[in-house]
Amino acid sequence: MECKAIPVQITKNLTSFVAKLKKLKDQRDNRGKRHSLAFVLGGVVLAIMSGRSSASSIYRFIKNKLEWLKRVLGAEEGQAISRAQLPRILAGVDWNDLNDLIEEQFGVRIEGQEQGWVAVDGKTLRGVTGQKERLLLAVSHQGRQIVAQRPLTGPKKSEITAVRELLAETGLEKGQTTLDALHFNPTTLGQVNRNGGQVIVQLKENQPQLLAQLSQEATEAIPLVSLKTVEKGHGRLEIRQEPFSRSVTFNWSHVGPRAV
Repeated sequence: MECKAIPVQITKNLTSFVAKLKKLKDQRDNRGKRHSLAFVLGGVVLAIMSGRSSASSIYRFIKNKLEWLKRVLGAEEGQAISRAQLPRILAGVDWNDLNDLIEEQFGVRIEGQEQGWVAVDGKTLRGVTGQKERLLLAVSHQGRQIVAQRPLTGPKKSEITAVRELLAETGLEKGQTTLDALHFNPTTLGQVNRNGGQVIVQLKENQPQLLAQLSQEATEAIPLVSLKTVEKGHGRLEIRQEPFSRSVTFNWSHVGPRAV
């Protein structure tokens, strides 16, 4: 994590920064909410910019400098958050949006905190017949943390519009997302593209002409690397070696989605 440091004895009032932080979407349930998200994030940002990097050191910074933070952030009602709660709150933060505010206020960005690639997929609940009761999950590729979730009722195709709504509500449409073949359509991919996001999406036999076209392009491309996998089981050793070609970018002329 790299960031330009500022001295902790700073006395400039940062209420304008807190006002900006209050505009960030709070993913927490209102029930039992004790801590102001804006105050917690203000403390975290100042801790990181003062050289703290781990959750424990950030927690100690906020706890030890609570009165100072309340003064410079203009939040007299601010409370020290527990070490256990801190990662849970930070896991639900859109660091892309937060970094934009940090850059606007301080002229720096906190590296290594962006969400990274997130997988969005629907999961059928155990013990439920059919696929009418499911859960739509957004899970980070790194760390396997649940970024967002929402209940889903209806046929499988209802997942298409539900994913679009989830991408919009959580801001994932501006980030990096992986989707399955169900969502390889101009509307969903166009939504991500218009918001500056990136998406990796599967393409299967349900779109035979497009699959044939991109398969041909991949076949003609010169492989960049190859992947060798070894599986042992059932009394035999199986070795597979698969070439990986360059990424194939396909654009619909009317929406121009980034579909890799």
